[in-house]
Amino acid sequence: MRELLSNYGPVDVLWWDFSSKDFQGDEAWRATELVKLVRSLQPDIVMNNRLFSFPPPKSDEDKGHDYSKGDFATPEQRIPANGIPGADWETCMTLNDTWG
Repeated sequence: MRELLSNYGPVDVLWWDFSSKDFQGDEAWRATELVKLVRSLQPDIVMNNRLFSFPPPKSDEDKGHDYSKGDFATPEQRIPANGIPGADWETCMTLNDTWG
């Protein structure tokens, strides 16, 4: 990450992804440390929150957003009917229920 964010000019957006719900966060990725590194190298960057695991919300209104873990949320395979109050978000959705 240090090389990518230091040697190629300004980076506007970093869209993290993860491999599974059991492999996320500080234990898997040292995610908090990684976010701090990215912000120190590219202070104006915008990142999603996918380095971290979040319990599924009971409703769109129930989901809070912790901006220390990313600048926007990425609900997957759904478009929240009322958005995500108090959070910027981008839906992550396929056209056919598969990423292949």
